[in-house]
Amino acid sequence: MKLEGVTNFGNLLVKFRSYDKNNDGYITPDEDPEVKSLDVDMDGRASLLEIMRAANLQQKKTLFTKREIAAVRESMQSMPDVSPSNIVHLILALEGDFLIDRDKKQLYGIVNNLIKRMKQASFAGLSPEDTLKRAVQIMQNEQKFNIIGCATPNIRGRSAHLLNVMLLQKRFDCVSFAYTLMIIGHELKWPLSLILMPNHVAVRWEAGASSFSFERPHHVVKDFNIYIKTLKLSDISIKSGAYLRPLSEEEFLAQIYYERGEVKSDFFNIWGSVSDFSIAIALAPRAVNVYGARIEAYEKLFKYTKVDYFKTLSPRIYRDKQAIKRLDPDILKRDNAPIIYVPECNYQRKPFWLR
Repeated sequence: MKLEGVTNFGNLLVKFRSYDKNNDGYITPDEDPEVKSLDVDMDGRASLLEIMRAANLQQKKTLFTKREIAAVRESMQSMPDVSPSNIVHLILALEGDFLIDRDKKQLYGIVNNLIKRMKQASFAGLSPEDTLKRAVQIMQNEQKFNIIGCATPNIRGRSAHLLNVMLLQKRFDCVSFAYTLMIIGHELKWPLSLILMPNHVAVRWEAGASSFSFERPHHVVKDFNIYIKTLKLSDISIKSGAYLRPLSEEEFLAQIYYERGEVKSDFFNIWGSVSDFSIAIALAPRAVNVYGARIEAYEKLFKYTKVDYFKTLSPRIYRDKQAIKRLDPDILKRDNAPIIYVPECNYQRKPFWLR
């Protein structure tokens, strides 16, 4: 079984899903007779973890670092109620460099208890809208999560861009709220996806006649024209797929690379942030926010390093600006657009194009 094309967590997930026909978190010989070439643990089946290691071996490259592989192994062992193919393992592996060891046990306990409780809950007979409302009630009333307006740039000295920080603090802004619902939805096989908007993300439920987005904590939005009018979205930006389009899991992981790149940029690991933004764009070529973030990173390289602007950076910045113009030509007209979903928020980070 060859794993060509696996170069990041998004590729890895797509490849794994293509083999795991029954979606149980393992590849078995009846799903692919060549599973033995991936079966590093020699138990007759292969997990997401083993595909990571096999991809490294087959391509003779460090596609996934020892630390990332160790993080996936540890999270799978520490969260027995979370399926081995849940996207949360990959998210925590991506964020592992920023996760303090003493917090790991607490973090794994929070995620495992949340998934365990959701599996025990009864959602039978509930409408899709009430299903998500019930899930949020459990998070708030039983698991003691606090739904907030939006997060400040850091919480107790750690970046709020990271899902692990928000989980440890049990505080959900729109991003961490949406990501956590995606993790729960994947475990319970709900038809959830992520949709992007300027300065905002939301969860979308789409199955048959049921199509709506879900805002924290209990707001169901069925008329997407509300987003279009309030956030001043142009027809071009919607037709281009920049906004309001359900994202694939691969594109969802691109957002995690984007968040990690933002953290690296804040800590002045600028080349590292450029690398993460580039991976995110490869996984999600229509992610407007990532192009803008990469432009910011290029400008930091010019300001703080000796990289030649005209020879190296200028062509790259031009290409990214052209991509933004193609995807969302009205982006600069939106610089004063309010973020109406967080009126209680005392802090509003400037849009990337004004920072």
